[in-house]
Amino acid sequence: MRLPIDEKTGKIASNSSKNMELMFFKKGIQPKEATPKKGQVNVDDFLMGQQ
Repeated sequence: MRLPIDEKTGKIASNSSKNMELMFFKKGIQPKEATPKKGQVNVDDFLMGQQ
């Protein structure tokens, strides 16, 4: 399986990702999360350390 990966986050690259690389993964071990699109905020990152 080949996916575009955002080099900064290690997540599946979105169309707005500036630095991405196509990487190969065995089925079942590929990243499941995608980088947020430009202007979109990841709620988990925003609330990190708030608990």
